[in-house]
Amino acid sequence: MGSHDIKMMGPRLQAFLANCSAAYRMSKRQIRCLLADWFHVNVSLGSVVAAQEAVRQSLAAAVEEART
Repeated sequence: MGSHDIKMMGPRLQAFLANCSAAYRMSKRQIRCLLADWFHVNVSLGSVVAAQEAVRQSLAAAVEEART
Protein backbone atom coordinates (compact mmCIF):
# COMPACT_ATOMS: atom_id res chain seq x y z
CA MET A 1 0.00 0.00 0.00
CA GLY A 2 1.21 3.43 -0.79
CA SER A 3 1.90 6.17 1.67
CA HIS A 4 -1.29 7.44 3.32
CA ASP A 5 -3.42 5.29 1.00
CA ILE A 6 -6.14 3.83 3.19
CA LYS A 7 -8.48 3.21 0.26
CA MET A 8 -7.05 -0.30 0.07
CA MET A 9 -7.84 -0.91 3.77
CA GLY A 10 -11.24 -2.22 4.66
CA PRO A 11 -13.15 -1.10 7.74
CA ARG A 12 -12.06 -4.16 9.73
CA LEU A 13 -8.36 -3.50 9.15
CA GLN A 14 -8.84 0.16 10.04
CA ALA A 15 -10.69 -0.82 13.22
CA PHE A 16 -7.95 -3.33 14.07
CA LEU A 17 -5.28 -0.64 13.69
CA ALA A 18 -7.20 1.78 15.87
CA ASN A 19 -7.77 -0.91 18.51
CA CYS A 20 -4.08 -1.79 18.60
CA SER A 21 -3.31 1.83 19.31
CA ALA A 22 -6.10 2.65 21.74
CA ALA A 23 -6.68 -0.55 23.70
CA TYR A 24 -3.22 -2.09 23.54
CA ARG A 25 -1.20 1.14 23.52
CA MET A 26 0.95 0.04 20.57
CA SER A 27 3.07 2.58 18.76
CA LYS A 28 2.59 3.21 15.07
CA ARG A 29 5.82 1.36 14.31
CA GLN A 30 4.73 -1.60 16.42
CA ILE A 31 1.41 -1.72 14.54
CA ARG A 32 3.22 -1.56 11.21
CA CYS A 33 5.53 -4.44 12.25
CA LEU A 34 2.62 -6.51 13.57
CA LEU A 35 0.77 -6.21 10.27
CA ALA A 36 3.88 -7.11 8.28
CA ASP A 37 4.97 -10.03 10.46
CA TRP A 38 1.62 -11.67 11.14
CA PHE A 39 -0.57 -10.71 8.19
CA HIS A 40 1.98 -9.95 5.45
CA VAL A 41 0.36 -6.54 4.99
CA ASN A 42 2.86 -3.75 4.36
CA VAL A 43 1.68 -0.26 5.24
CA SER A 44 3.48 3.01 5.76
CA LEU A 45 3.46 4.86 9.06
CA GLY A 46 1.40 7.54 7.34
CA SER A 47 -1.22 4.94 6.43
CA VAL A 48 -1.44 3.85 10.07
CA VAL A 49 -2.02 7.47 11.10
CA ALA A 50 -4.57 7.99 8.32
CA ALA A 51 -6.48 4.86 9.34
CA GLN A 52 -6.55 5.97 12.98
CA GLU A 53 -7.88 9.36 11.92
CA ALA A 54 -10.54 7.78 9.70
CA VAL A 55 -11.78 5.65 12.61
CA ARG A 56 -11.73 8.65 14.93
CA GLN A 57 -13.87 10.64 12.52
CA SER A 58 -16.24 7.72 12.02
CA LEU A 59 -16.78 7.39 15.76
CA ALA A 60 -16.96 11.10 16.59
CA ALA A 61 -20.76 11.37 16.45
CA ALA A 62 -21.29 8.24 18.56
CA VAL A 63 -18.76 9.42 21.14
CA GLU A 64 -20.39 12.84 21.34
CA GLU A 65 -23.83 11.26 21.75
CA ALA A 66 -22.53 9.01 24.54
CA ARG A 67 -21.13 12.03 26.36
CA THR A 68 -24.51 13.76 26.50
